[in-house]
Order: sequence, then structure tokens, then C-alpha cells
Amino acid sequence: MRGLRTIYTVALGAAATATISSPVAAQAAKPRVPASEYGKWESVTAGDLSPDGKWVAYELRRVNGANELRYRQVSGGQEQSVRMATAPQFTRDSRWLVYTINPDTGAAAGGGRGGRGGAAGGNAAARNKIGIVDLRGGTPVAFDDIQSFALAKSGAHVALRRYRAPSASGAAPASRGADLVVRDLERGTQVTFGNVADFAWSDDGALLAMTVDVEGRTGNGVQVLDATTGTLRSLDAGDHGYSGLAWRAKTSDLALFRSRTDTTFADTSQVVLAWKNVASATPQRRMYDFSADTRFTTGMRVASYRALQWTGDGSTLLFGVAPREQKLPPVGRGGAGAATPARVQVWHWKDVRQFHQQEVNAVQDRQRTLPVSWHLASDGITRLSDDYYETLQFADQRSAALASDQSAYFKEMLSGRSYRDVVRVDAATGKREVIATKTISTSAISPSGQYVLYGQKGQWWSYDAATGKRANLTEKTKASFVDLEDDHPLPERSLYGLAGWAPSENAVFVYDKFDLWKLTIDGSGAERLTRGREDATVYRYVSLDPDRAGGGGRGGFGGGGGANVIDLSKSVMLSTTGDLTKKSGYAKLTGGTVERLVWRDKAIGSLQKARDAEQYLYLEQSYTDSPDYFIAASDALNSAQAVSKTNPFQDDYGWGKQVLMDYKNKRGDKLQMMLTYPANYQPGKKYPMLVYYYESLSQGFHNYIGPSDRTVYNTQVFSQEGYFVLRPDILFQKRNPGWSGLDCVTSAVKTAVAAVTDIEAQKVGAMGHSWGGYQSAFYAVHAPETFATAIAGAPLTNLVSFYGYTSGNSGQAEAQHFETGQERMDVSLWEDRQAFIRNSAVFAVDSLRIPLLLEEGDADGNVNPFQSQELYNFGRRLGKEVVYLVYEGENHNVARAESQRDYQKRQIEWFAHYLKGEPAADWIVNGESYQTRQRILRGGMAPPPA
Repeated sequence: MRGLRTIYTVALGAAATATISSPVAAQAAKPRVPASEYGKWESVTAGDLSPDGKWVAYELRRVNGANELRYRQVSGGQEQSVRMATAPQFTRDSRWLVYTINPDTGAAAGGGRGGRGGAAGGNAAARNKIGIVDLRGGTPVAFDDIQSFALAKSGAHVALRRYRAPSASGAAPASRGADLVVRDLERGTQVTFGNVADFAWSDDGALLAMTVDVEGRTGNGVQVLDATTGTLRSLDAGDHGYSGLAWRAKTSDLALFRSRTDTTFADTSQVVLAWKNVASATPQRRMYDFSADTRFTTGMRVASYRALQWTGDGSTLLFGVAPREQKLPPVGRGGAGAATPARVQVWHWKDVRQFHQQEVNAVQDRQRTLPVSWHLASDGITRLSDDYYETLQFADQRSAALASDQSAYFKEMLSGRSYRDVVRVDAATGKREVIATKTISTSAISPSGQYVLYGQKGQWWSYDAATGKRANLTEKTKASFVDLEDDHPLPERSLYGLAGWAPSENAVFVYDKFDLWKLTIDGSGAERLTRGREDATVYRYVSLDPDRAGGGGRGGFGGGGGANVIDLSKSVMLSTTGDLTKKSGYAKLTGGTVERLVWRDKAIGSLQKARDAEQYLYLEQSYTDSPDYFIAASDALNSAQAVSKTNPFQDDYGWGKQVLMDYKNKRGDKLQMMLTYPANYQPGKKYPMLVYYYESLSQGFHNYIGPSDRTVYNTQVFSQEGYFVLRPDILFQKRNPGWSGLDCVTSAVKTAVAAVTDIEAQKVGAMGHSWGGYQSAFYAVHAPETFATAIAGAPLTNLVSFYGYTSGNSGQAEAQHFETGQERMDVSLWEDRQAFIRNSAVFAVDSLRIPLLLEEGDADGNVNPFQSQELYNFGRRLGKEVVYLVYEGENHNVARAESQRDYQKRQIEWFAHYLKGEPAADWIVNGESYQTRQRILRGGMAPPPA
């Protein structure tokens, strides 16, 4: 047992106080966790089962960065660990485990699943390694200096690509090539190929395609290795660049780009090469060269920015075309007397995307393409769109796609109302059919591409491309399929979503708030498959298919391989969540009957099944129990056994509990909140309380929060410091976010104080960041009777001025989300300016009567630092107790370790002084001069403690 395991849901009143106070008294003698011990705290992630279900692996991560990979047999035995290893992958035959080993430094390069990580060249000490373990008892083998790797799906081979060698001058390498080691895992033999740029295995794992890139391009080409026979074959060679390898699923069809030489232009254009049946002795080669296509648009080129994709039947390839880029003379060399051009920006009112958004997205914009299809039996291509910003969601077979066209709704887009027309595009002919107009609802295309599912005015509709017929699928039901609890002032309520398609596509599966429904595609019937509404349990489909994945390349190919197919002739796995109780677990739907498999007062998730065995792995946690993996030998998940055991030392320390409470605001809305108790809480002793808020937080009731000196606003840290921490859900009203939020928060505080008399009502502090920072600043000004002090991180303080800002991060005008997004202002500033004023802290700063700490990164591109500056300067002018922390070079959240630790330390010092009465740190009383900070920085050490 690591701390108290029982979670108590409390009613209001005096009896509740006694009920929730007594269980933790036995822990009073245990010490709190000192900050010096935070670094050892553990979490787990990246759990994986071998296909045969006999092995399990997971990552164990620590706050101090001393991470490791652990693996063992499911049946028991010694657990093995590898320091700084990550991203475990079992081979398909379950004989081998492959993983990345990151450098053991504070700036470790992070390799991920698939093995990519680390920069080319660079310091050898900062390079990744790859580890390979023979699970039949062999000794682990490590390979140094491996930048990326790929396992053959057969499990017989692994390809390991080393880092590129730096040039003698230290400049970037002149070619993309590096050594590639192909290892036969069973035999332990390997062969090395030089100057390999890209590589990819065919689905059966027999063929490895490689592009060769040599300095000077002499010897460039594409080669295919038959890993079974060791035969190496050249498919193409020449003075070109080769890239974009794309195998067709479950075949030996291969496609790639080959660059064209054209000194007239500054860009690089491509030829598309394709081979059918590369595994045969005589594969069929096809080529598309746009320069030989008389119908190709002048001034365009084939570009490699959009990934090559095969249609399911192999008849067609999808790729992108882009404009040619003319060579321009260098700046300042336009001839005698030529003037140097001005560095000026022209922001025009007709710009669909304002200038700064274009600047922020410049790299992506330069790589945007128009999607085209090339039928391999023809010499020409078919353009699928004329809009570079249009996103295509392709069917799994890529025979058709859905396009979202927003071009007709520029005015609405400026106010955040993201209407669009939904259009079906035939990938072979380019034919476009309008499915829905002026909608913001969900739409999806069936795996075959024949059907489109879309939302319209709160109803689900279908469109059959074969017949042109439409059907309303939900009008005959009495259920609501839209989220009626969403408090954003949107023009349409959002649908709860699509779960998947029936195998024959004669039905779709969708959600309401609680349940899973089956809707016939022609609208003839609707069936509720679960009974969650009756007991407020939310059921959602869980795919256990290890091969289900998304797809798409840069420039807007979306979908492909991602649609769920739900077969009711087999058992279907469902996640279960108590909407009010916060219990969770899993259930299975079999033959119309729902059976709960595991259902606990914990957070249970991340379920996976071994590919070839009835072995299941899931993650379980609660506020008092850190996340651990559990494994079950069948879908009887309730009998699962723990695989990991994180933080066994937690029992040595005091640990608070967390309770779920109901409350009502003044409008009578029923809401929930979480109350975390101080570590070593002693009934009868008074404790200060902190209130943290954002929007709805109670869904994280069972989430474990470990102490960390790098996580600001950390609930566990403040519990260890001796505070209650209250986290209420908030329901906002349109045009009134500040006052409606204040109603919720003050009502929550009153309810908590009445229910738990050990909360010191006069010692309550507020804290929040970003949207929570907005609330902190607003509450500090308007609720001095509730709060004794407040911390506002990156706050919005003036809705009038902020409405006119442009986001530094996204480049979008803030007005594009102010009305319908988080601020919920509903209308423009000119339609209700008083709403903007009354919900802005700066216009009532003369009412500020409590100490307020502001924090911002001076590079914050999300909330402009001027927002904090306004409140600071107005407060300073009026003689208010306002302190402003500015972290240099930090964006919206402090990211550097020294900034995180400093901000957390100052949070603790601030609340300790104003809520506990401890002596104030010098910076609180006297501030800190520029020269003092510079001396501290030059000395390379933090200031002495207060």
C-alpha cells in the first residue's frame, strides 16, 4: 500500500467533515517529502506486449532524468533494466526486443518509436545507441551512433542507420547519405551499405528499399535488398536525388521521387517512379515526368513536400504539385543605382490570412502543394484541388476524399465561426460533389469511399456516392447526439462523434453523451447498444487492432488507414467512465449484452492486447497510487496483476487524500470540484487553502500527481507544503466569463469551507495560468473577501486591448477566437463594449486590495506580455501590492529547468508569507534590481535563500 487507497465522495454538512477527516490521522507522524527528494519520483509510459503475450516492456521515467527501460517475462522471472533506454519494440516473432538508448546527459536526444532522434553529425557523446535483446536468453547487444532504425515486420532483420559523418571543415555534410547496417537477428550477421539516405521495409519484411546519396551525386540511385537471399538489385541510378520511398501495403509495389536538373529555377522538381511487383524478376516500371506531359500546367512542378501514397488497388498514386520558383538576383545586386529594398510589412484588410500568420507559417506555406492523382496506366494526372490550404481526408482505400472548403466564409472566420463546405472528391476523376454547406459539424468518409457521414443541425446524415441519395439517420430517435453542456457560444452544437463503420458499411456507430449507437446507413433504423444513460456511465469504443494508424503527408493528405471498423459478430471492447463518480474501467459488448470487465474508483486506461494472444495490458492510477501497468491473461481484467511498482518509497512520507465534492453556483448549476488535503493532515488543525482553476478539471480526479520541482502549480507540492488545494469545475456564461467564473469559484470555496472546518477561511489563495491566469487577476480585483492573495501566470487582463492583438505563436488575430472560443464573448467589441470592460481586471484595478503576483515570459506568443504590464503599471500607479516576474526568453509556459525551479520556489515563498505568515523573501519586500540579477547571472548561481 502506497498511501491511502480509498477515495471518499462527500456530501455537504457537518457529518461529511468528520467522515472525510478521520481516515488520514494515522499518517500524521510521517515526514513530508522534502524538495531534495522530488527528483527520484517515478512514472511509467510506453508499455508494450510482445505479440505472443509472453513479454512486457515499459519505460520508467524519473523527475531527475535517470530514466530506464524495464522488461521481463509475463509469467515471472527477473526484471531487466536498461539505463536511459526508451521506445521498446518487440519483433513480430516475439524473439527480440529493440530499443533506443539516449545519451546520459541533461540534454539527451530523444529517440522515439520508430527510432528517429538526434541531429546529424554533432558530438559523439550526444548520440543515440540502439540496443537489441535476444529474449531467449541472449546477451543484450548495443550499437553506437545510430540515428534511426527500422524493424522488418517479419522480425528477422533490423536496419540501423548511423549518423552522417561531419565534413572536414565542420560544415554540414554535402550529402544525405550515411552508413546503413542491416542485421540478421537470428544469425547475428550483418552487412553495411554506404551513403544511404532513406530506407523502408516492405510489409512482409523481405525487401528493404534504400536511396543512395553520395557527395557529388556520382553513384546515386535506388536499390532493393532481398534480405532473405542477400540479393541486391538496382532499380534506378543517375545524377539525381532520390527520396520519398513508399511501399504499397501488403505488396511489393514501390514508388519514389527522383529529382530533375533544371538550372532555370531555384526550386527542385521531381519525377515520380513506380514499380509493380518489385519482388518478381521483371518488375513493371512506370514514370511520370511532368515536363513530358503536354497537359501539365505551365509554371508548375511536381514537388516532394507531399508524401507519395498508393490507392488501395495499386492503380493510382497521389502526390502534389507546386508553383515554380524563379531565380532572383541577390538583394542589393539589381544593377547600378538599384536601391536596397525596405524591410516593410504590408498588412491588408483583404488578407485571408493576416501577414504575421503568413510569417509564422512561412516554412509550411512554401511547402504547400495541390494534390493530384496519377493513374499508372495513363500519361497524365488529375488535379484534386485548386486550394493550397484545403485539407483532404482520404478514405482508407484512397479512392475518394473529403475536402473542407472555407473560402466562402471569410467574414465568419474573422469572428471565430469556422464554417466550411464539405465536398467529396473522387481520387480518379477529380469530380467534386458538395455534401454540406456552411457547417461546423463533424464529417467522415467510409473506408471504401462510397459513403459520407456528416452532421447538420444536430442530426447525423449519410450520403451515398453510388446513388446520390441522402438520409437522416437520427431524426426518428429521441436521443440528443450533440453536446448540450458545452458553454461556448458556437453557432452549432458539436456532435459527440463517430466511433466507426460496420464491415459492410451498411451501418455506422456514433455516440451520444453516454452511449454507443448503431445507425443504419440508409436511415431505416437506430439501436442503442449500451445503457449508460441509466447510471451515468460513459461508454466509448476501444480499438485493440495494433495495425490501426493514421496517415498523410505534408500539405493536407489526411486519413488513410485510420477508420475504425466495428464488427458486432465479435466481442467489442468499450471504455467505461462514471460521469459523476469518476470511476473507470472496461466492458465488452457481445451479442447485444454489455459485461463489465473491470470497474474501479481509479483511472484505468491505455488498454492494449497482444497481437497473437489473449493477454491484456492497461495502466491504473489514482491520486494516492502512482500509475502502474497491470496485465491479465484473458479479458477478465478484474483479475489483472501488477507488472510495475512505481514509487515504493512513497509509504515513507505523509501523503494527503483527495475527495470529490458537489457544489452549486448562485445560478443553481450543479458542478463538481476536487479537494486535496495537506500531507500529514491532522483533524482539528487549521490549514490555508489554495484554489486552482481552468475550466473543467474534475475528469482528472484520479490522476496521480507526483512532486516535482519542474512543474509549477503542482498540487502535490502544495499539499506537501501544508495546504488544502481546491480545483473546481467552472461553467462560464457568454459575454460574462469573469463574473460567471467568479460565481463558480466563490461558491466552491464557500462550500468547501462549510464542509471542511479545518480550512482557514481567511487564508485562501488563488492561482492559475493563461485562462486560469485571467481568472486569478479578475478574482484578485473582485473578490478580496474570498482570497487573501493571488498568483496570475500569463493572464489576460484587458479584453478590450487583447481583442485587437495578433498571436505571436499562431499569427492569428485574437478576435478569431474571442467570440466563440475560450473567452466566450459571443459578439464583437462594438456590439457590447461594456461586456468587454466589466470582464477585464484592469478597469477595476483600483479595487485591488490583496497582494498579487504576476508572471509572464517576455517571449510569450500566446498571451502578449503587455497584458501583465498593463495590470502591473496600473497597480503600481495606484500603490497596489503588485509584483511582476518576467522570465527572459520564455514563451507561454516556462520551459527551461532554471526558470521552472525559480518560479516554483517563488510561488512557495509568496504563499508562505501571505497565507502562513512566514517571513517574506527579500524579493517580495524589496524587489530585485537589474544590476543585482546581472551579478547573480554572472556568478552562475541563484541568490541566497531569504
